[in-house]
Amino acid sequence: MLIDKNILMISQALFPPDIRLEKEIKSLNEAGYKILVVCNQYDKTQNPAFKYCEIKRVNALFKSIKLNRIINFPIFFNPRYLVKVFICIVRFKPGFIHAHDLPMVPIALLFGKLFRLPVIFDMHENYPEALKAFGKTGLINLIFKNYKAARLLEKFCIKYSDAIITVVEENTERLLKQDVNPEKIYLVSNTVDLDTFAMEPIDEKIIAKYNNFIVLLYAGYVTPERGLDVVVKGMSRLKEKFTNVKLLIIGNGITVPVLKKNSDELSLKNVIEFIDWPGHDKLASYFKVT
Repeated sequence: MLIDKNILMISQALFPPDIRLEKEIKSLNEAGYKILVVCNQYDKTQNPAFKYCEIKRVNALFKSIKLNRIINFPIFFNPRYLVKVFICIVRFKPGFIHAHDLPMVPIALLFGKLFRLPVIFDMHENYPEALKAFGKTGLINLIFKNYKAARLLEKFCIKYSDAIITVVEENTERLLKQDVNPEKIYLVSNTVDLDTFAMEPIDEKIIAKYNNFIVLLYAGYVTPERGLDVVVKGMSRLKEKFTNVKLLIIGNGITVPVLKKNSDELSLKNVIEFIDWPGHDKLASYFKVT
């Protein structure tokens, strides 16, 4: 028997951190739902927990993050994802499947059909246009990150998903122009969680540490599309004008080792600081020093 209060979420990245997922999961948990998240793992050492849900990972097999990204590539015919999701559905017995972003929706639709479960397509962004903006080249990107193919896949997923969540009004309007039934579109903006950021205590040690610096801050998942390589290069010029400037990159992700290497090559060790994800309840102190 399927339990309506059980939600299976599937995500293509490591979780946590993901601000949107965390806020959604926390809200659903407080409303009485149980959530199981199936997500990826590219680094064997990264097994972060989130107290509002259970997490099952498609585990990393190798020490090499690059190899793990290849074998764990979250495409709908990847057997590692298929087996993990199948086992979780059998054991967890969800009432529906909540798929985060386009690459996860075909998997959700497949198991939704198999187990007769409704599927929610959570659009974090206009995925095809994001791929187009990234402008990545090469055979792998042509096959797996082709924005034209993503447009066709999105049309299919929109048609067969039972509900669609958008982040901004513009994306909702885009779907309506494609004659999507407005009754199955829900706008859930990615706003600040005031209960967390307004009430968490400030760490005075952090305030004191950066008190005399001009602080620039990035907080979130550290991946190639964030463009932080450009920011790191820019810091080499900025430090020539300001002797007390500091860039804080807060978060984990596959791009951290590359950015650290770039920082070392540009002699920016004293200018750029990499900080492991501390959790949202620790971020207010860092925001306060910017």
